[in-house]
Amino acid sequence: MKSRIIIAFILTLVLLSISRKISERKSEFKTVDFLGKRIEHTTVTEKIGGGDIDLTAKIVTSESTPNYQIDLLYKISEGGYSSLPMISKPENPQTYSAKIPSQPKGKRGYYYIKVRDNSGNEITLPEEVETENPPFMIKFKGKVSPLILVLHVFSMFAAMFFSWMAFFYAWEVMKGRKFLNQLGLSSLMALIFVFLGGFPLGFSVAYQTFGQAWGGIPYGWDITDNKTLIILIFWLVLVWLLKGTIFKKDENKNLTNPKKIAIWAIIFFILTVLVYLIPHSIRI
Repeated sequence: MKSRIIIAFILTLVLLSISRKISERKSEFKTVDFLGKRIEHTTVTEKIGGGDIDLTAKIVTSESTPNYQIDLLYKISEGGYSSLPMISKPENPQTYSAKIPSQPKGKRGYYYIKVRDNSGNEITLPEEVETENPPFMIKFKGKVSPLILVLHVFSMFAAMFFSWMAFFYAWEVMKGRKFLNQLGLSSLMALIFVFLGGFPLGFSVAYQTFGQAWGGIPYGWDITDNKTLIILIFWLVLVWLLKGTIFKKDENKNLTNPKKIAIWAIIFFILTVLVYLIPHSIRI
C-alpha cells in the first residue's frame, strides 16, 4: 500500500512537471543579420499586472554612435499595427527601447521590430512578418491571489494522484483481486478534486488572470477549460459505473462487472494523462 502511494506521488510530480514545462512560453533570444551588423532582441511573452512593457533591441556594430531608425510595431488583439520609435539609450547607444502601453488582462499583443539605415535598407525581426514568421506575442495577465493559486494547484495535484491510485487498483482488479472498494474511493476522490480544482477554483484563477471565468464549451474553445471538462467527464462516468460500490457498498449494484469497470478505469486514466499533456494556459 505504501509503495503505491509513494509511486503515485512521484509519478504525479513528474507528470505535472512535464505538463508545466511544455505549456510554458519562455522568452527567447532572437537575432538577425543586417548588412554586416547583428540585431538582437529578447522576446517578452507576458505581462502580469498593470504597467507598460519595456522592449529593447540591440545593434551589434563597431560604430561608436550607430545611426539607425528602429521602430516597434505592435497591435492589440485584432486591431491594426501602431508604430513607436525605439530610442537609443544614452548610456548604451547600441541599445534601443520603446514601451507598449499597459493593457487590460486577457488582451493579447503582437509586435515586431523594423530596422532601417540611412540608405533606406531595412529588415524586420522576425524576418518576413505575416508570411513565414508570425510576430511575437505577449499575453496580458492579471495577478492571481496566492491562496487561490495554491488551492488550485493542490487540487489538480490531488486529482492526478488519485487517478494514479485508481489505475493501480484497476490493474489489481484485472488480476481478479478484491480491490474494487479502493478503486471506487480513488475514482471518487479524483472526481472531487478535478471538480474543485477545475471549476470553483479554476473559475477564480481564470477570471483573475484573463478576466473570463470560463472560456470552454459552450462559450468558446479555450484549451485549458475544455481539457478540464473532458477529464471531469471521464471520472464522472467511472464513478457512475461504480455507483453501487461507492454509494451503496454493494458491487452487485454497479452497472457492469468488476473487470469491465477496471478496463474502463485504465482507459480513462490513459486518456486523462494524454489530456494533461496537451499544452494548457492557452486563451484563443
